[in-house]
Amino acid sequence: MNIIVFSATRRRRFPLVLAGLGAMLFAAAGAAAADTCDPFPSDPYVGAVSHERVIDYVDRKFAGDWSRYIQLQADRIRRIDALARAGKALPVRHDGGRVDLTGSDLNHYIAMARKRLRVLRCLSRRPETVIEASAANLNDFATAAGGSQVAVVPKAAAAAKPKVSETPPAPQQARLQLRSLVASPPRPPHDLVIMTSCDGAEAQIKVANIGASFPAPGNITVFRLDADNQVVKTRRVQLGTKQVSSFTVKGQPGVTGRYGVFVDPSWYFRGRTVDAALTCG
Repeated sequence: MNIIVFSATRRRRFPLVLAGLGAMLFAAAGAAAADTCDPFPSDPYVGAVSHERVIDYVDRKFAGDWSRYIQLQADRIRRIDALARAGKALPVRHDGGRVDLTGSDLNHYIAMARKRLRVLRCLSRRPETVIEASAANLNDFATAAGGSQVAVVPKAAAAAKPKVSETPPAPQQARLQLRSLVASPPRPPHDLVIMTSCDGAEAQIKVANIGASFPAPGNITVFRLDADNQVVKTRRVQLGTKQVSSFTVKGQPGVTGRYGVFVDPSWYFRGRTVDAALTCG
C-alpha cells in the first residue's frame, strides 16, 4: 500500500520518511471532497493517496481531530525545511531501498508536502458530517422550538419485545445552539449538529460546527447514562466553522451501553445536561 506518512521515525537525528504522504477522513464525504478540494499531488517519492483514505485515517487514528493532525504535519514540514537549509540530506525509503534527498530533489519534496498540507486544510474545513444529513433533516431541526437545543434519543425496544433487532439503529441527529456572549454586541448563536450511531456495542459520535467559530475553547464530554454519569471521553476544542470533532467509545460485546453527550462552552455557564443520547449493544 503506497501511503504517505508525514510523521516519521528517526534514524540518528534525521527523520525517515515512508514513500507516500498520509491517508485520512470520512468515506461518505469523498465525492464531495473531490468537488471542493484539490487531489493530493504525487511524484516518485511522494506516493498517490485519495481523499477517502486520508479521511478514514484521521477518523480512525486521530478520532477526527483535524487540527491536531494538521499541526503534526506542519511541524514536520518545518523540521524538514530546517534540514534543507542546513544543507543536510533527508533519507527516504523508495522502491524497497533508501534514497538521500538533497538540493533540488529535497526542495521539490518540501514543495509537494506543502501542497498536500493545503489539501489537508481544505478537507478539514468541509462539513463532512453535515453532508450525511439530508436537507430535510436539517430543515426539521431549524423549526425546533425557539431554535434551541434538541436532544435525540434512539427509541428503546418495546418491553414486550425483548428480541434484539438484527438491523443496527439508524444514525440519530440533534441540533444545538450555544449563545455567543463574548462579542459586543452579541453575535448570532453558535450552531452545532450532533450525530450519533452504533456499530454493535461501539458508540460513534460526531459534533459538527455549522455556525460561527467558537470564540473560546469548550469541552465536549461523553458519559455513561447507565453508570452514574461516569465520564468516558472528554475533549477541549475550539471548533471553527464547519469543523468536526469525532469520538469512538468501545463497548463490550453483548453489553448494552447508554451514553450522553454534553457540550460545555467556556464563555458562559450552561449546567450539565444531555444534548444527545444513544444506546448501543
